[in-house]
Amino acid sequence: MTTFLFLFALGLSFVAFSWFEWPSMPDRRTKTTFVTIVFLTYGLTVAISFKPELPGPLQLYEHLLAPLVSDWMKS
Repeated sequence: MTTFLFLFALGLSFVAFSWFEWPSMPDRRTKTTFVTIVFLTYGLTVAISFKPELPGPLQLYEHLLAPLVSDWMKS
């Protein structure tokens, strides 16, 4: 029960943040990027809420962005 309340409250906060941020976004590409990140984050939160042994959002974003920053951040 508390998991569903948490996810409901989190969903409402995502909607509220989106509602206030949407008018300030200049073009369609920015809006698409924003929606993609919000849905990925919410989906990952739902998955982690039901299966806590899954890797977190940081590991997902590191995996997705690793090819983009590998040339910039060579050690």
